[in-house]
Amino acid sequence: RREESVWGELGQAPLARATGYLAELAELAPATAPGGDLKCQVAWYAAEGHKVDDLALRAIAAATTNSARDAVCKALKGIYDPWLDAVARAFQTAAIVGYNGEVGLDVAAGTCVVFVDALRFDLAQRLAKRLAALDVSVSPRLAAFPTVTPTGQPAVAPVATRFGAGQAFDAADPEGRSVKGQVFRSALAEAGVQYLDWKASEVGDVNKIGWTQTNTIDALGHDHGHSLVDMLDQQIDLVAERIQSLLVSGWRRVVVVTDHGFIMPASAALKVNLPLAVTEGDAARKPRVARLKAGAVKPDFPILPWTWDSSI
Repeated sequence: RREESVWGELGQAPLARATGYLAELAELAPATAPGGDLKCQVAWYAAEGHKVDDLALRAIAAATTNSARDAVCKALKGIYDPWLDAVARAFQTAAIVGYNGEVGLDVAAGTCVVFVDALRFDLAQRLAKRLAALDVSVSPRLAAFPTVTPTGQPAVAPVATRFGAGQAFDAADPEGRSVKGQVFRSALAEAGVQYLDWKASEVGDVNKIGWTQTNTIDALGHDHGHSLVDMLDQQIDLVAERIQSLLVSGWRRVVVVTDHGFIMPASAALKVNLPLAVTEGDAARKPRVARLKAGAVKPDFPILPWTWDSSI
C-alpha cells in the first residue's frame, strides 16, 4: 500500500519499493537449482533465471540510503544468496563435462558490432526494452573461458579465426602478440573491419563492417561493488543511444556482444586459497581463475580447458 501512496509516487517509500522486488524474487527463485545438462541450464537461465538476478539488482537500487540498503541486503542474504550459490554450483557441475566456449562472429557488410564489457544477460534484457521500438532479439551464447576480457573480447570479434593462444589469458595474433589495444585494432583493420571510437561517436562507412566498444560497466563494477546498481540504467541508456545513432546513420544491423558479467550476491563470495606452486606464476592468477602449471597436482576445484588452447 505504501508503494502506491503519495509517498511512493514522490519516491519517498524506497523500502516499500524494494520489498516489492524482494517479493517477486522470492516467488521466482526456485527452491533448488535447475538440473540437467549445460544446454538445459542455459535455456532455463535465458528464459527465467536472469529475472531473479535482475530483481536482486533492482531491490538494492531501490534502497537509497545506507541503512535501507543494509536492510535489503540482509533480506537478500536469506532468499537470493542461497539460490545464487545453488545455481552456480549446478552450472559448474554441468560445465566441467560440457562447456565449450564459442569463438567467432559471422556478420555481413552493413553490420556494426557493439562490444559492451560486462553486459550480463539480465542487463542485455534491460537494453532490449530500451530498444523496443526496433526489431530486437536476445540470444544466449557460452562465453570463451575463462570469462576475463583478454580471453573473451577477441572471441566475439568478427576476426576471431585469426587468433590463437598467447601468454597468461591473452589471445594472440599470428605473430604471437597479445590481442589488445593497438594490436587488436590492427587485426580488425587488416580484416577490413572499421574500429569506431566510442567517445567520438564515430560512424564510419556503413557499407562495411564496424566495431565499437565501451568498458564503463566493467570498470564501475570493479571499482564500486554494489554501488554499480546506481549507475546501471544510465550506462544502459548510453549504450541504447549509441545503437540508435548508428542505425540512424545508415547501419543496417547492430549486433551487441560481451565477454562476461558480474555476479553480485548480497554477502561476500566464498574465498578459497589456491597454492602458488600449482599455477604458472602471478601473471597467470586472477581473483577468480588461474592457469595451472603442467604436471602439477590438480587442486580440488572446478577445472575447465582454456578456450584458446584446450591443453591448458
